[in-house]
Amino acid sequence: YLSRHVWDSIHEVLDKPTQCMNWLKQVSEICSDAGVPVEWTTPTGFPVNQSYKSSTRQAVKTKIGGQATWVKFKRDIDELCRRSQRNGISPNFVHSLDASLLTKSVIEANKQGIYDFAMIHDSFGTHSNNCELFGKILREQTSYIFKLDLLRVFRSELLSANETLEIPEPPEYGNFDPNEVVNSTYFFS
Repeated sequence: YLSRHVWDSIHEVLDKPTQCMNWLKQVSEICSDAGVPVEWTTPTGFPVNQSYKSSTRQAVKTKIGGQATWVKFKRDIDELCRRSQRNGISPNFVHSLDASLLTKSVIEANKQGIYDFAMIHDSFGTHSNNCELFGKILREQTSYIFKLDLLRVFRSELLSANETLEIPEPPEYGNFDPNEVVNSTYFFS
């Protein structure tokens, strides 16, 4: 009961992320309908190809240990799965940005003498004597990444690779200033 209300409240309060998520889903559907995977390049230059294939299920009757049984398996077919493409695009796009932040932060931290890290997904750690410097590096790299017009770059790449696609303009950004991340007290602790 509560989860539905919490989910509705999140979408109401965080309307810009919801608009981006809906736009990404719309783009994935356009690509699926055209039979092309969704592809983009992360801020670190890493190419991403989201290409979830549809599958068929088959069952084969066989004998195992003297008893008749059915063995079921799935086989991919050469067709994009519209539902999987739609469900995967928002988290995959965000995770690609998380990975970019991790990569850029570690590279910069290495340049500044930090070599020990503990990282899980988008959670970063280092020795306590390096936390202040590493926090500064994380803030700077986050600011750098989000100064880029990520959605327009994403759209431009798709259109360059697939000129016949009709992809709508991305939603307008809110008033978030990526430069403010550098001054955030609690961004990393």
